[in-house]
This record gives sequence, C-alpha cells and structure tokens, in this order.
Amino acid sequence: LFATLAASDGERIYALRYPSCKGSRTLFHSGHIHALHDVDGAYGSLPAGAVVVVSEPLDELADHWEEVSESTLIVVADGQVTRHAFVPTKGT
Repeated sequence: LFATLAASDGERIYALRYPSCKGSRTLFHSGHIHALHDVDGAYGSLPAGAVVVVSEPLDELADHWEEVSESTLIVVADGQVTRHAFVPTKGT
C-alpha cells in the first residue's frame, strides 16, 4: 500500500507520504517562496508566506524543495511546515 495525498480545511494543508514497505512515491514542499519568485515569474502571484506542496520539484534547484520522508504527515499553517511521524493503527 502506498499513499501520497493532500487535503485542506481552508486554513491548513495536511499532506501525507506513507508506504507499507519502502519505496513510495515522493512528496516535497517548497523551502522558501522568495527563491521561487526569483526563478520564475509564474510564482509571482503567490503570497510571501506561501508553501507549495508537490509530488515532484517544479524546478531543478534542490535548495528550493524539501523532501517529505516516508511515514510522515506534514501540516502547513501560516507559512510554517511541521512534520509528524505517521503510524497507521488497525481498526477493531
């Protein structure tokens, strides 16, 4: 089982990268939006505190992107990214 997903409640983004075995698809978030503004004008409409969550980096500049580790849930709120270990529990 592999899961890479994102959801939002309108204030926060929740994004998950989870594999039941190693080798899941990737998940990244932007490290700093100011660098993205400098690289491509298409990012100009994003507010200064924006965080972009993507399956693959949008450019080849590795310092713009931070990979989300396997079995990790990230929460993006107010321009900040927090990471949480994700361990599913079995229902009864």
